[in-house]
Amino acid sequence: MEVKFKKLNELFGKTDIAYHEASKKLGLSDSYFNILYVLYEMGDGLSQKEICDITGLTKSTVNTAIKKMEVDGLLKLQAIDGKKFGLYLSPSGKILQKDTVVKIIQIENEIYDSWTKEERELMERLNEDFLVQFKKKVEKL
Repeated sequence: MEVKFKKLNELFGKTDIAYHEASKKLGLSDSYFNILYVLYEMGDGLSQKEICDITGLTKSTVNTAIKKMEVDGLLKLQAIDGKKFGLYLSPSGKILQKDTVVKIIQIENEIYDSWTKEERELMERLNEDFLVQFKKKVEKL
């Protein structure tokens, strides 16, 4: 059977590698980068489960990274209710976020802004359509 998604799979893989290399260049592990990115995008107070759901990282990866980030003084876990804890960046965590993740977001925004409105809408629509269809078909397996 022909792999019709070959070129896209290659691009997805190369994009993952590019983000890994960016994280490394900025002195961050991939998990640190992803957690800092999501907290920038969504704001403080997310739970570990929410971080997992948004990033696709495993619970053990997120848990290990969060413990290390706590030891490094980058964030604190604060109780939200009896069972749920939220992640809150410390002042040094916010500085690290600004010096790393914000630089990558600026690069992403420059690229995004270089596309026409139609190109952005097409890319978003096709990616969302693929995701929805893929998830439905996987459920039927």
